[in-house]
Amino acid sequence: MQVLTEIRRKVLVEKVSKRQICRDYKISPHTLKKILILVEPPGYQQGPGERPRPKLVFPPNSGHTFMLPESVGVRIVTPTRSVTCC
Repeated sequence: MQVLTEIRRKVLVEKVSKRQICRDYKISPHTLKKILILVEPPGYQQGPGERPRPKLVFPPNSGHTFMLPESVGVRIVTPTRSVTCC
């Protein structure tokens, strides 16, 4: 936050060139343009988030078979066996 106000002050009040500010602070001209347009820095904006994943249901006495809830659709996944050769 302090850096953004410092950059705005240098460009708008002290009349330091935009190219010099970009070099000094290692920011792109596009970023500098955004900083100068906004009067106060934007707050944290959280995205819409991910969809919740369905929980795996372990059928009784099956050991290695996993089933998803029926609301998702019936899907049975069995692990493959690894085979060593030679």
